Amino acid sequence: MALDLPETEQSVIDAAKSDVQAALPGSAPFLPNSYIGAITTGVAARVFDLYRVVKIAERETWWDTATDDSLDRWGSILGLTRNPAVQATGKIAITGTVSFGLGSGIKFRSTGGQLYTTTSSATITAFSSAVDTITRSGSLVTVAMVDDHELANGINVTMAGADQTDYNGTFSVSVTGAKIFTYTITGTPTTPATGTVTADYTSALIDIKSDDGGLDQNLDSGAALVITASVAGINDNANVAAIAVTGGTDIESDSDYRSRIGENFRGIPANFNEDQINTVAREVSGVTRVFVEEATPFAGQVTVYFLRDNDT
Repeated sequence: MALDLPETEQSVIDAAKSDVQAALPGSAPFLPNSYIGAITTGVAARVFDLYRVVKIAERETWWDTATDDSLDRWGSILGLTRNPAVQATGKIAITGTVSFGLGSGIKFRSTGGQLYTTTSSATITAFSSAVDTITRSGSLVTVAMVDDHELANGINVTMAGADQTDYNGTFSVSVTGAKIFTYTITGTPTTPATGTVTADYTSALIDIKSDDGGLDQNLDSGAALVITASVAGINDNANVAAIAVTGGTDIESDSDYRSRIGENFRGIPANFNEDQINTVAREVSGVTRVFVEEATPFAGQVTVYFLRDNDT
């Protein structure tokens, strides 16, 4: 059963003074500024510190209230380990000198201060890409490419070949999809545009990984980064490509880890039963809930649905 411990320091002090007064009538430990009262108060306060340690020890003794290292110990008894923080990955678009090759190990810093390192190689390329359609709504022009572009926000693109000349020119674009970008114009040409239109630009996509793990390492498409040490041949500024930098997850929280430990205690894991599938699936960092549909789509098979509640 739970230990019946004092809730406040003052209750311990008052009880100690009452004991002193009962043992030494006339000592007056409740009298303000009395010598015996001061000694009793000091000793009782230290005793209350011990009560607090006992209360913490009681909490950490059981898996359903344990925290930090104590919870890790409970997990280890069951062969479970706390899921670590996971690094985020994605691609950034870089501009610079045509044909310049860049490799892994180049570091960039986001506006939030997070560090990212390139993990692949790429070559700055001059593209002259075919445009599928150009449409306009007000001053906003939306361009759909035939193939995936290698663009990000802020890269200059030269549009040419549209019969409506307002669509032609060099524009700083905003990326909204793997094949789509937008820019603004001042005129009101006919929409959609006609003609054989091309988009010319210089860029390269390169893979990056966050130096640290965590949800705060994820970046939206278009997020700005700056190189930490300039490299001849590439510009200092880069932006996240159309697909965001994702996959970063925090170290598993006490509550999520405790939930897994509790499920393991309450369940009966056996080879490929629902409890075991749930246990294994939740060993993947970021997975918070698992649902198993048995005998689906056929006998001898299962369908597993999982959620990542903490992802953006």
